Amino acid sequence: MEFPNGVGYDEELSWGDWVFVFGFPKGIKQITGGLVSKSPYPNKLAVGAVVTFGYSGGPVFAIPRSGGKLVLVGLIESVPLTTLEFIAHERHLPQGYRLDKEDLQSLNVEKKNMVDYGTAYFVTSNVLKDFLRTERRNIEAAGIRLDEKFYR
Repeated sequence: MEFPNGVGYDEELSWGDWVFVFGFPKGIKQITGGLVSKSPYPNKLAVGAVVTFGYSGGPVFAIPRSGGKLVLVGLIESVPLTTLEFIAHERHLPQGYRLDKEDLQSLNVEKKNMVDYGTAYFVTSNVLKDFLRTERRNIEAAGIRLDEKFYR
């Protein structure tokens, strides 16, 4: 199947640019959009969008400033997590229960990973271009044929 969109290798995204993010969370095709921000990570940008697990690896598209169709400008690399650490008793205690000395022996530190909804990081199209150029031989050896526009 031919990819109908162009690749925005020449698109310089900056703070406040609008992008569209496609994903497949829980087996459902979804699209969301958001504004581009700087990222603390090299060769990556952040997008403020409602994303969850399942958007990782999804394409990021933008409308070129010159107008026209959507162009591929990156791929979602990750949806960040925050680790929540808390102290919990090994058995469920009612609200307001006062711990005694024996209860202190049954406390555990638990960790839960929580999705940071509203932010995702994506690698830019120039990173994709470098990867495709470097790995072209391996890509073709795997039987994958890409249009020349992906290698320009």
